[in-house]
Amino acid sequence: MNLQLLPAVTHAPRHRSRLDNTLPLPFLGRGAYGSVDVVQQCYTGQVFARKRSSIASFRREVEITKRLNHPHIIKFVASYTQNSSLNLIISPVAESTLRDYLDFSRSQKESESRIHGWVGCLSSALSYIHASRIRHADIKPQNILLRDSEVFISDFGISRLVSEPDSTSSSNSPMTPLYAAMEIAEHLPHGRNADVFSLGCVFAEMLS
Repeated sequence: MNLQLLPAVTHAPRHRSRLDNTLPLPFLGRGAYGSVDVVQQCYTGQVFARKRSSIASFRREVEITKRLNHPHIIKFVASYTQNSSLNLIISPVAESTLRDYLDFSRSQKESESRIHGWVGCLSSALSYIHASRIRHADIKPQNILLRDSEVFISDFGISRLVSEPDSTSSSNSPMTPLYAAMEIAEHLPHGRNADVFSLGCVFAEMLS
C-alpha cells in the first residue's frame, strides 16, 4: 500500500515522500480515539508510528504534537489525510510502554537505577510541556513509551493549550481514576498542577 505523506511543514511542500509496508503494532493497537500501526518510508527504510482517527478533535492533537521538541517527548514527523481519516506520523516507534515495564520487567536488578533516571527525564519533559503552555491531561504509564531504554511522553489526544500559566478549567475532563487529581475527580477547576499530581502517582508506582 502506498501512501502520500506530507513533510513536517505548515506550507505546501515541493515534494512528497512515500510510505509503504504498513505493519501491526500490537502493544499500542486501537484505543478510544483511533488506531496505531507502523509505516516504513520507502527511500530511507525508516520506520515511524502512525496514529489514525476520524475524530475532529484529533486535529488539536496534531497541532499540539507539532509544537513540541524535547528528547523525552514523541516527535511530530508529518500529518496527512486519507479518505475520512487524519493521520499523524510520529517518532520513535516504541518497543513497549512504562505500563508493560512495571508489570513484567521491574524484577530485574538493574531496574532501580534505570527508573531513577527516568524520573528525571519525565520531570524535564513535563516541565517543558507546561512551559509551552500545554496541559497534557492524561499522564499515566500507558502513555509513556519506551525505546532503547529511553522514555517518551506520548498521546496528546485530550491535551489543551492554555492561555496563561496558571489558567484553570472546570470542564468534565476524561480521566484515568488511579492517576487523576482530586479536583478532576470532583469536577472542580483544575490546571497544569493536575498533571504534576498524575506524574507523581506514576513516580510512586515506579519507585514502590
